[in-house]
Amino acid sequence: MNDMTEPDLLAVAAPAAPAEPPPFEPGVFHDMPAEQYHAIEAMSASGAKEMLRSPLHYRWMRDHPKEPTDSMRLGTVAHTAILEPDRLDALVLLRPDGLDKRTKAGRAEVEALEAQAAAEGRLLVTQEQYDRACRMRDAVRRHPGAQRLLEAGRAEVSLFWRDAQFDVPCKMRADWLRDDGGIVDVKTTTNAAEEDFGRAVANYLYHVQAAHYLSGAEHLLHRTPPFFAFVAVENEPPYGVATYVMQPNQILAGARLMERALVRYQQALARNWWPGYYDTIEALQMPGWALREAA
Repeated sequence: MNDMTEPDLLAVAAPAAPAEPPPFEPGVFHDMPAEQYHAIEAMSASGAKEMLRSPLHYRWMRDHPKEPTDSMRLGTVAHTAILEPDRLDALVLLRPDGLDKRTKAGRAEVEALEAQAAAEGRLLVTQEQYDRACRMRDAVRRHPGAQRLLEAGRAEVSLFWRDAQFDVPCKMRADWLRDDGGIVDVKTTTNAAEEDFGRAVANYLYHVQAAHYLSGAEHLLHRTPPFFAFVAVENEPPYGVATYVMQPNQILAGARLMERALVRYQQALARNWWPGYYDTIEALQMPGWALREAA
């Protein structure tokens, strides 16, 4: 797609937000609740992924947050167990095994637990999900590389800054910000093997995340982090763990995509216009491998 030189027939004006988000304030915040962080309007790594698809998709993502899936709940619990174990019991509300939502009594009990979890700001999880998260935590603790990366630092550090080049609000939330400035991101995955995880980095644009986080640290901490690393832990037995450090050419590729997302964000904010895909008829592009196979 283009970078919005002309209005798009599939564009939408920004809808009115259902509630006023918290104000954007540059700085480093160590104890900001996740809900507050997510509510603040600013370009994030996850926002960049949608913005690279189209501004329309970014705006929809911001205005229509998805309900957490079972996989997302497991990931949240595992992150907390690994990075903030002292908060784990306060985060989760266990749903007893054997509750059957197909029965009137079972459905009523589940709904009561859901209401309690929402009122207390907790996450309703099954015993099986809780146990899996704890096994993932234990696997990370047994891995020497992971333990070396996760030493001497703080978890869930939120950074907010205005990008120096595009003058737009940006944000990041580091899983683990080390005392030496290194940034560590914990990823739950189905396959932590090098080749498969490398494909996940490309598919989910984790290299864009790395570039964005390094930029945030440079803006606010006034130094370039020595590295951006992943602790990848599998969410199924035997809960394999691997650790990887992003390479300079990978971060550079992510930075180029992040710059494209920031250009689109800058234009969308300035015009309050959030276009979708091309409104012109384009030549179809196919992957090279599909054409080579037919040769």
